[in-house]
Amino acid sequence: MSAAALDTVAVPQAASLPQTERVDFDYKPIPVSAPVSAVLGLCSLTAFLPTVGVIGFLIAAAGLVTAFTAWRTIRRHDGAGLWMVALGGLLSLTGLAGGATYHSIAYANELPPGHTRLDFTADIAQRALAPTGRYSEAIKRLDGEKVFLKGYMYPEAKTEDITSFIFVKDSGECCFGGKPKVTDMIRVDMTGTTTDFTAGLVSVAGTFELRPEGNQTEVDPIFRIKATQSGPARTSF
Repeated sequence: MSAAALDTVAVPQAASLPQTERVDFDYKPIPVSAPVSAVLGLCSLTAFLPTVGVIGFLIAAAGLVTAFTAWRTIRRHDGAGLWMVALGGLLSLTGLAGGATYHSIAYANELPPGHTRLDFTADIAQRALAPTGRYSEAIKRLDGEKVFLKGYMYPEAKTEDITSFIFVKDSGECCFGGKPKVTDMIRVDMTGTTTDFTAGLVSVAGTFELRPEGNQTEVDPIFRIKATQSGPARTSF
């Protein structure tokens, strides 16, 4: 090829070369704390359940903290997932505030008129006997009083239309084969009504009685309640 022919060959200019198309990815990261806050928010609604109570409040508080942390992370790094954070925060706030309100109202209205609220462990089991092994003065003052307390039903053969059952202070003694001490259990006799077996926390209202001293055994409860009311507890407090 001659030099003149070479001069006529069109050489592509750099500007005319095809350019690779640039693809922009509009990706925003979602922090792990965002979905976690949503899950905690859902779980926090268990604060409304009578037997969960405090645990539900702790979950709700953790959900609020996690939602706030996720919100700060998203704002700082221009991330995504705000809707999950908003959902988790709202549910956690509902569980915390709504659950507290529900339990407060239930606690204020669960006590039958004329009854004294007692703590099974602190007011009965731990104060039942004096160092001499006889009834303490504190427990004697409860004899014949109308009381209201919470505990657990010791499982027996019958589960419906129960007229009498053993009432114990904690779930370890009723659910895991434990042998309650005589001061940790109460014989409940229903008067004018019956009840059904409940695996969870139970409330009982009725007249508290002491077995006469000298008639105690290691098997039979030394306390008795002639109960007019028994059923699932409305609160865990």
